[in-house]
Amino acid sequence: MGSQAYFTPALFAFVRDLKAHNRRDWFEKNKSRYEADVKGPMLRFIADLATHLRADQPRCRRRPTPCRRLDVRHLASAPNSCC
Repeated sequence: MGSQAYFTPALFAFVRDLKAHNRRDWFEKNKSRYEADVKGPMLRFIADLATHLRADQPRCRRRPTPCRRLDVRHLASAPNSCC
């Protein structure tokens, strides 16, 4: 996979902040953080993983497509480390 880290301390900081301020107005003010620190790295990870899966599993033909929403609420309990 890529040399750039996918899950950085900034992602976990965003999730902690979201847990503390889970309101639409807060999210709207912090949407650029979400785009840069959560959504972008997550989509990069999915695309890179799909490339490796297709190489290992030739029958895996689906292309990664972003979903309408990326639900990060379950990440609030994730360990405070980066990969």
